[in-house]
Order: sequence, then structure tokens, then C-alpha cells
Amino acid sequence: MDIDEMAINTHEYPSLDYQLNVCLVNLAMEITDENLHIMKYLLTGDQGTPKGVLEKITSPLKLFEHLKGRCLLSRDNILFLQAMLYHARRIDLFNKLIEFAKQRGDTLHCYPESDSP
Repeated sequence: MDIDEMAINTHEYPSLDYQLNVCLVNLAMEITDENLHIMKYLLTGDQGTPKGVLEKITSPLKLFEHLKGRCLLSRDNILFLQAMLYHARRIDLFNKLIEFAKQRGDTLHCYPESDSP
């Protein structure tokens, strides 16, 4: 049994985001520097992520943390990340997120960023 299978078959996780984090680590290992550049570019613009913040995002995992911090990525909401992967032409990784959603079995929600919970 490989690590991914163990993660899926484990009933007690160290956090509610464990399964999502395993998926994100797997995605991060396949995202190229050019993919990351494109994904960061998608965050620019009016009311987008400031340039100084984007410069500090040097890895896919840091990008995912940024998206989580802006409420654009969570175990219930992977739509924005899917869109970013789609526009970076990484349909293979887009499909991996679909598989994550299917394995999770819960309804995934799409909701906008909010200042309050």
C-alpha cells in the first residue's frame, strides 16, 4: 500500500484538512515553475493580490496557503484552484481535483471570499 492509499484509508486524520493537504502536496510536486507563474498572474489586477505578496509566493504550497488565507481554497471549495489549473493548461491536475472531490464524497461548495465567517 502506498502513502496515498494509506491517507485515503485512514479513518482518523490529524486535521480536518488532512485529505485536502495530501492532495495539494501531490499537485505541488507536479506544478512547474511556468505553471506557478501563470497561476500567480491570474491573481493580479484590480483588487487582486499585491505584487509584493506574489513575489513571496515561491512554491505551489505557498500559493495554496495564500489561497486558503483568502478563503479561495478549502476542503469544501476547490473550484477556484481548478479554474487556475485549467487556465494554466494543467487539465491532468484539474482532473486530480475532480477525483479528490469524488473520493471525499461530500458536497463541495463554491462561495466567494468574505471578511466574516
